[in-house]
Amino acid sequence: FLIGLLPGLLANKLSFASRNFTLLNGAEFMQKRKEDVSRFYHSRPGCLHTQPPNMTDKLRRILIAEDDDDSRIALKLMLKLSKFDVIEARDGREAVNKIGSDKPDLVLMDLSLPVIDGLQATQEIRSQPEFQNLPIIFVTGYDNRETIDRIRAGGGTDYICKPIEFDDLKKMIETYLAVRRD
Repeated sequence: FLIGLLPGLLANKLSFASRNFTLLNGAEFMQKRKEDVSRFYHSRPGCLHTQPPNMTDKLRRILIAEDDDDSRIALKLMLKLSKFDVIEARDGREAVNKIGSDKPDLVLMDLSLPVIDGLQATQEIRSQPEFQNLPIIFVTGYDNRETIDRIRAGGGTDYICKPIEFDDLKKMIETYLAVRRD
């Protein structure tokens, strides 16, 4: 399975027939979402940094909470190639448990998860004082105002819509890791 993914990884594009999950290469996502992303960044004082963090001192740990195996594996591979330490959760309850035990630096949270959904998991995470400032980026296929408002109200730090342009996700991750380091 992984050998079949290598050509796509090298081109920074992954596509799975069963889910049509694609990591795009280019700047189309940011152009399309520039206004919303900018407005969201600026609604959180002190969250926008332009310099990426110094990633040489230790691998930063990212929790991927995603129930779709293909999507989770694709994200994991891309993040590992970018020198992140990756842990995985297949449902919301597992994500909450792994936050406590593995202490990630950032979470990529699917909105629609089994057992408890991403919003419920985020609320449980935020109820713990040590994780109130943990960056939680929602990865969702829902691109509408109602969903974005629910993510913001539910404690999400930010969001990115599928299909994911990995370069933009990586910049977003580096931005929030730099904020957390400050």
